[in-house]
Amino acid sequence: FGGARTATQGQEGSEDSGSSSSSSSREGEGRRKEAQDVRGGAAAVEANPKKNPLQSQDPAEWLTMYVNQNWRSAASIDRVVIEVCCSPQSLIGKTANQDDGCLVIRITEAEDFTSKWCRDVIVFTNWYFQTTETPVLNWFSIPCTGGTQWSYLNWAKGSEQTRHKMNQHVKLFETMWESFTAVAPRIRNLMAIEWPKRCRYWAFPQVVAQIQQYGLVPADVDGCAYGLQSDDGRPMWKPWHIYTDCNELAYRLPKQCACTTTH
Repeated sequence: FGGARTATQGQEGSEDSGSSSSSSSREGEGRRKEAQDVRGGAAAVEANPKKNPLQSQDPAEWLTMYVNQNWRSAASIDRVVIEVCCSPQSLIGKTANQDDGCLVIRITEAEDFTSKWCRDVIVFTNWYFQTTETPVLNWFSIPCTGGTQWSYLNWAKGSEQTRHKMNQHVKLFETMWESFTAVAPRIRNLMAIEWPKRCRYWAFPQVVAQIQQYGLVPADVDGCAYGLQSDDGRPMWKPWHIYTDCNELAYRLPKQCACTTTH
């Protein structure tokens, strides 16, 4: 993938509307200076090797630490995937080839996507790599537990406790989607949203509105077509929708089931 999103999302900006342009300029220069170690050296980590990056409130410092702790290749970084709401052992991160120049930055539950700090980290990371002309894809995998097809059956036949738990899952989604709508206009790079094909969240008005606003197009994927298997080795169909504004991804990613064995 390559290039930045060209829709009229505006500047990197801030969620705080009261900051002046002069202070933003000074902050930008400060961030630019602090970020110099991100691609090349380990100076920021070596200066304080025991510091937990999750306790840092400075996005530039967090990014410097993350890259130096996770980039183990002699190759230079030539493209970046920011995987939002993923597990610490996500398949995208495991599959990406660092020797081919692909850096995957995982934003997990520990970073807390619902927090302003986490959104600032995502925005800064996009901004930094954009200044180095490195393509960035933001991959959003917001939890879909409350949107599965099973939710209809669970609601119809479940207890009040079950329905309460389902409502909590939906409320969590709504909170995280508000975070998405806050960060999306600020990243100014490519994005993709991933959920199961039959997830009911796809039909939620706030989701439809964002898909239309950013001109996202679908890429349909069957898990078995990419080698997804159950624990006993059988292919798993597991169809996904990915909505994206990356034309190359939308063209190359779709792949449907061609299995001759039982799923």
